[in-house]
Amino acid sequence: MTGLKLLKKLRRYMRNLFMDRKRIFLVSTSNIPIPPSKGGAIEKLLFDIYSILNKRFDIYLISSEKNGEFNYKIIKVKKFHNKLMGVLSEIIFGMKLMKLIKKETPSIVHLNTPFNAIPVVTFRNFFKRTKVIYTSHNPSWTVDDSELGILNIIIEHIEKYVMSRSDIIVAVSNSMENGFIKKAKLDKKKIHVIYNFVDTNKFSPKYGKSWKERNKIRGPIVLYVGKLTETKGVSYLIKAIPNIVKKIPNIKFVFVGGVYYGENKNPYNTLIKELGILKNVIFTGPVDEDELLKIYASADLFVLPTLREGMPLVILESLSSGTPVISTKISGIPEIVDNKVGMFIKRKSVMSIVNAISKLMEDKNKLKKMSKQARKRALLFDKRKMVKKYK
Repeated sequence: MTGLKLLKKLRRYMRNLFMDRKRIFLVSTSNIPIPPSKGGAIEKLLFDIYSILNKRFDIYLISSEKNGEFNYKIIKVKKFHNKLMGVLSEIIFGMKLMKLIKKETPSIVHLNTPFNAIPVVTFRNFFKRTKVIYTSHNPSWTVDDSELGILNIIIEHIEKYVMSRSDIIVAVSNSMENGFIKKAKLDKKKIHVIYNFVDTNKFSPKYGKSWKERNKIRGPIVLYVGKLTETKGVSYLIKAIPNIVKKIPNIKFVFVGGVYYGENKNPYNTLIKELGILKNVIFTGPVDEDELLKIYASADLFVLPTLREGMPLVILESLSSGTPVISTKISGIPEIVDNKVGMFIKRKSVMSIVNAISKLMEDKNKLKKMSKQARKRALLFDKRKMVKKYK
């Protein structure tokens, strides 16, 4: 070891020995562990923050269960798949979290969902020494309220209250920040834009087409990853498949995910049968991360015809895997996607999806160039760069 390296190591040691190591709580949702076994975008991001900053700070993952040998504070609550009961579970989780904060007085609590944040921000006068950071992942802020149902509008008002009582608010895109200022009338000085991020070492083209070969798929693969819901535009993608199959008979559409976290439910079986496209569609359900890495790398195209978004982690994962993206030009998506790495489609337009997929599949050279550019683009959103902003 050179003298310079030894000096740097000694300085690091002395700094850690004498500095006040701030205690930080990174708070999960009540029903998904950190790190998540399958799915769970918020939990992935929190674990990346933890894994990078845990040497610098005294960080704890606040979760409902352990998923490895990490620093945890476990808050036990009953889990529900029913949405209404799930909200109740989140509030109870938040009440127990409030007691934990009062007992241990962390320097910072990082919250990520409005329902478990309500008790914390409401009674925060009982623990004034603890600062609150709130990151919103709610895509409702990026669209007009006329497009939202009553439930989403109620959630918006709850989240506005949470953010108004937080010390710092993190928006995951510039589009979301604009929504905070315009719709919630929040002070711009309190808002920090920190994009979602991806582990570019994990999500990579290095896996080749191993998943495709293992599953004996011979044609091109179009991939969708996410919840199987109308908000994500899944039905529009499925309705586009028959027209695409006419042009490319051996194409496969792979859908990864379920309706709810960890739930292998598919509400689109009837539609697929009616359209006669059973041979061209694969539903994997939720998969673990090792499997997901290989699926991304095996895909030729990633399609997300979503109706509203914040900053989709799945797009960053796809780009990092070298897979070009087709998506709607809404919210934070144009901040990471352009015509060098993909194409945009119209919202709620089946024919727009048909034309975009057909056009790219017919131009292999363009698809290859996009793949290289996609990987380069993802490197701009590598977790090591983005977590520095949280630090």
